[in-house]
Amino acid sequence: RSSDLTTLVSIPYNTSINSSSIGTPSPPTRVGYAFAGWSTDANASVVGDGAPYTNSNPFNGWSTLQQNNIDIYAIWNPKVFTITANSATGGTSTQSQNEATFGQPIGDALPSATPGTGYTFTGWQDTNRRAVTADTTVDETIMNGGLKPIFTVKNVNVTLNPNTPAHISSGVTGIDNPTFSVAYNEAYGANLPTPTLVGYKFLGWSTNSADANPLANGVTSTTLVSASDENSINWTST
Repeated sequence: RSSDLTTLVSIPYNTSINSSSIGTPSPPTRVGYAFAGWSTDANASVVGDGAPYTNSNPFNGWSTLQQNNIDIYAIWNPKVFTITANSATGGTSTQSQNEATFGQPIGDALPSATPGTGYTFTGWQDTNRRAVTADTTVDETIMNGGLKPIFTVKNVNVTLNPNTPAHISSGVTGIDNPTFSVAYNEAYGANLPTPTLVGYKFLGWSTNSADANPLANGVTSTTLVSASDENSINWTST
């Protein structure tokens, strides 16, 4: 008998099980568990803290002549394994050196993840896209499919600095949104404004406030924002 199924069978009095129409049963199967044998101890089939059970009352009497009712229980040991750390765009993942036990919380068997530049690690999910933490109970989905790290793209704050010449205190117009966010590694130059300043000609935007030739060296429609652009995007007037 297992915790999933109980079967009641009858054999003639003073007949052995293996000589009856029933015969010696084949080893049963159960998802997440290894069959360890048969026992006359009911507690042997109850899952505890994940440690392997000792079959203190094994049943091997398939050839014994049976003269009384007898209960026979299957002994199950939960499977122990390393959780697969699947790959994902935006970083790397590494399997834990600790093993997980089926039916128990993952605990320190949870893999580790390292986000790449421009990404943030936000957690794990199984193949059913269910969020998984160290407190999640190990089930068939985790055992068979492993876990996938979730990496999200960082938003980089871009600041448009008018870079007004030193002898002019103000006067730049046309910069209505001086600070905005752009997803890491996305192009952002195409939508930058064209500011004006009386007595000066706008040459372009640059990440270098002293750039003398921003049209050649500055930000263009194909420029990708990077982690270093969390400072200021400057422009040059002349």
